[in-house]
Amino acid sequence: MAVRPFMPVLYDNRTDFTTLSVLQPAIPYLMQCDGLAWSVGVYGWFDTMRIHIPRVHPAAAYWFLEQTLGRMTKLRLYGATLWEGLVWEVSALLPGCTLTRSLADMANKVYVEYSLDETSTNSVSSASQDTTLQGIYGVKEYYVAGGTRGSTDAGYLADRYLASHKHPPTIRSMTDRARGLAEVTIDCKGYYNTLAWKYYTSTATGTQATGTTLSDINTSCGAFIASTNLAATGRTAAKRFAQRQTAWEQMLSLIALGTSNDLRYFLGVKAGRVLTGWEEPTTLSYIKYPQLPGQYFDATGNFPLQFWQVEPGKWVRAQLSVSDNLPVSDENPRAMLIGSCEYDAVARTVKPNYNIRTPTVSSATASAGQEFNPFERPWTTYEWYKQGYRTFYYKGQWITQYRRGWEEYGTHKDDPWQGTKTW
Repeated sequence: MAVRPFMPVLYDNRTDFTTLSVLQPAIPYLMQCDGLAWSVGVYGWFDTMRIHIPRVHPAAAYWFLEQTLGRMTKLRLYGATLWEGLVWEVSALLPGCTLTRSLADMANKVYVEYSLDETSTNSVSSASQDTTLQGIYGVKEYYVAGGTRGSTDAGYLADRYLASHKHPPTIRSMTDRARGLAEVTIDCKGYYNTLAWKYYTSTATGTQATGTTLSDINTSCGAFIASTNLAATGRTAAKRFAQRQTAWEQMLSLIALGTSNDLRYFLGVKAGRVLTGWEEPTTLSYIKYPQLPGQYFDATGNFPLQFWQVEPGKWVRAQLSVSDNLPVSDENPRAMLIGSCEYDAVARTVKPNYNIRTPTVSSATASAGQEFNPFERPWTTYEWYKQGYRTFYYKGQWITQYRRGWEEYGTHKDDPWQGTKTW
């Protein structure tokens, strides 16, 4: 096949990684994949991977929908791990219809934040949770904006939200595919995404090294992280986190401080589920000759690299002549630090992205006594591309907001209402 010798592997493991076990029924289908692409970035490291299997029996497609979601996956090459994460979404193109299941909107531990009246301090309901599904997929928390209501009604709302979101939902759409075989697309995400499944708060006073605080956050929320390897940043920050933000958002707020050398600090979950933090390098790693499109060489310029050997977080210089030895820095326009890479196993190409933006975090929740405004929340990919609408509880009623168009509008801020309904 065109993607060999690259080999994606699925594992039985979802939340227990004591002994890794390969998901045997998936092997013959994965060996037939005709599409394999993945991405890696300095913030998060292993980001996405997509596997396309062109021809499977419809019964096998249903099996992938039901059995593979949330499982560990790796991309292997000659015994090395090029990518690692979990199955995030599975789509099956079947005769007459397409079925898609995703972890995007799943929530199995739900709280409702509410206020008794317009001036009272916000309160949080007890957690409504499903421990059975937590054992299968891991704990994924969600806070529902409850507006003004009583504590009993807040508990009811938490129960209702849990009932409709505890299972990964199945999205259906009709297609013109005729009778015959099906095809399957498996979308995976790196384990750093699971750090956005839990919310971190700390009432500790004082300051400490940001690397230590990163470790503290991981200890509290990193259920899928096996270990840490966090280089010191030389920066300190307050220990206290009182805003309603996820563990990953809190981590981004810390690494945005950079290092005491005034360099950027990168963070991601690398192979072996190791949360790794490191300072941006100051030395050259790769050379690219403009007269040789798509090819990269080592820092000496003598040894060509395979496309999958080019990694983010490295300096690359466009070499115009043999004597060109300008230093690597942001002042040299032909020296650039790679922020992320997109790889394609079929085309055998790497596409570096040289734009690195300092991490930003979302705003905190509303202050005491204020209503939440869900219209300020950007659309998720799942809501925008797969579902086409989003539903939320606002000022005592359920509201459904529909997206308008596929390309013209990206978030609600630029999105005129196509229609709403209440019930």
